[in-house]
Amino acid sequence: YGHDLPAIRCEAIVNMSPSSLAKLLVDSSRVKEYNKMSIGRDDILVLHEDDKWVTKICVAKTKPPMLGKILVLKNLLHMEELPGGGE
Repeated sequence: YGHDLPAIRCEAIVNMSPSSLAKLLVDSSRVKEYNKMSIGRDDILVLHEDDKWVTKICVAKTKPPMLGKILVLKNLLHMEELPGGGE
């Protein structure tokens, strides 16, 4: 099942603090800084957002080079700080 669907796996060494990385990943206006295939991401509905956690529904548009078409992905994004902080 799914063998005909393309998958991309990547890994990287990120030279920033965990809290800085978390802020980067939840900020929809900064998606193109770390995803070169991204056309952009819009927050459709923000359910909760403060200094400790965020929950929102997003729509992301991406154009992988091997597909030649735009993919529209809807997702639920949730991130919260665990006890002990992120520094």
